[in-house]
Amino acid sequence: MKSPLTTVQAAAVDNLLAVPVTDADGAFSGTFAPTRFAAQDGSLLAAGTLTGTLGEATLVEEVTIPVVEIGGSCPELRLALGPAEVDLSGASTRLEQTVLSVEGGPGLLGNLVCAVTHLRDSGTGLWLVPDLLNQILARL
Repeated sequence: MKSPLTTVQAAAVDNLLAVPVTDADGAFSGTFAPTRFAAQDGSLLAAGTLTGTLGEATLVEEVTIPVVEIGGSCPELRLALGPAEVDLSGASTRLEQTVLSVEGGPGLLGNLVCAVTHLRDSGTGLWLVPDLLNQILARL
């Protein structure tokens, strides 16, 4: 049974945007900090660092999580991340879906956030989204 979507406000952690994540059975708890976005085979992916605990072990892993939905309206952007199967120290773990929120505000960051939401609304130029998201990451 799929758990309900949990919306969380992302927090700046060591100059990275991070969002809390858990796995389906509650064994893993941590944060995911995207470091870059890319398009692959028509899908948008967030690559980054997953940090947390699995049982008694503390883990830091580089993982890729699919972005399954782009939401929000100018100047707020919401990216639904996952669910995703990831390998954590040799154990296959299913991460639950979570939502990364970015408030644009005034200035260049706000313009970039609005550009992503406008591209999503128009359905055109979606191939530009990874580059715009990477520019947003660079300004956080």
